Amino acid sequence: MRKSINIRFCVLTVLLMIGLSLVQGDLFALGNQGGDPEKRESIFDQLQYQEILEVDLEFDMSMLENRRSDESFPAVFSYTDASDQQREWNIKLKVRGKYRRTKCSEMPPLKIDFKKKDLEAAGLAKFDEMKLVTHCVEDEGMAKQLLLKEFLTYKLYNQISDESFRVQFLKITYLDQKTGHKKKQYGFLIEDTSELRARLGLEKWENTIGLESDEMDAENLKTVALFEAMIGNVDWNYRQGHNVKVMNKNGKAICVPYDFDFSGIVKAPYVTLDTKLGQKTLNDRIYLANPEDLENLEELFATFENKKEVLIQTVKDIKYLSFDSKKETIRYLNDFLKKEVELKIPEAVETL
Repeated sequence: MRKSINIRFCVLTVLLMIGLSLVQGDLFALGNQGGDPEKRESIFDQLQYQEILEVDLEFDMSMLENRRSDESFPAVFSYTDASDQQREWNIKLKVRGKYRRTKCSEMPPLKIDFKKKDLEAAGLAKFDEMKLVTHCVEDEGMAKQLLLKEFLTYKLYNQISDESFRVQFLKITYLDQKTGHKKKQYGFLIEDTSELRARLGLEKWENTIGLESDEMDAENLKTVALFEAMIGNVDWNYRQGHNVKVMNKNGKAICVPYDFDFSGIVKAPYVTLDTKLGQKTLNDRIYLANPEDLENLEELFATFENKKEVLIQTVKDIKYLSFDSKKETIRYLNDFLKKEVELKIPEAVETL
């Protein structure tokens, strides 16, 4: 009899513990729902559980015919998450960008906009916008390699600085809701700028045009400029906020670079050289910050050199990047890190 009572007591104890655990789990979930919205997991976080994520994007593709339009249009974004559950989101898309939106012969770059109320209902953070970088040229093999090299460039800067955008590579099935036509392409997502600011504890810099060098965080500016020189990119300008996001860090402006398709490391076929800056080939490394920095860059350059192994390994680790592309990229980086190319300042300093 006593043995039977003990067994029942143990069973009740276990059930009580399970019940308390479930209640605590529910309270924890409710706590996340009602806690600091910027500390919740984001939709971007959820998409980053594997190296290449397969997604479906359904919309009326006739909406892409007017590349100059800023009109948003409905779409459905779906994927299988880390717990093997199918996720489907009603979103809005619109064409974005400047050069690529009209010059790309294939899919233009897109902006993805989730609904804040849907994110909130799912217990996710409010960050609702992401940029989608897409195929730009018709040759699918070339388009894939170009995307991988630009994606890689973001990953390289992740190794240089924490003040950098996260990216996620995608294999996308596009479905035209009007015709039912499907096509598969690659692309990658860039983290929401608001999420980047929140993640790093930064604030908006209100007036990004006409920045003076004394408003800038000096080390950040030198780091960005040296990185852009390393990858052979002159398609940026901190004074104009061109291809950099400017943010407030303790009262100083910092730059976070993006959009690297005009760089020598990517080597897109549609790139045009900026002869006003003295760029003669894509191998030229031009330093687009304060010319006087060149006299005291040794310490910063040493930090780049010290990261050589991890930078080269980052190149080697990029899945689907061809052997030839990896070899060319490593050579391009080594030319800079071994100081086999000259670091130049612009011929027309007034263009800075």
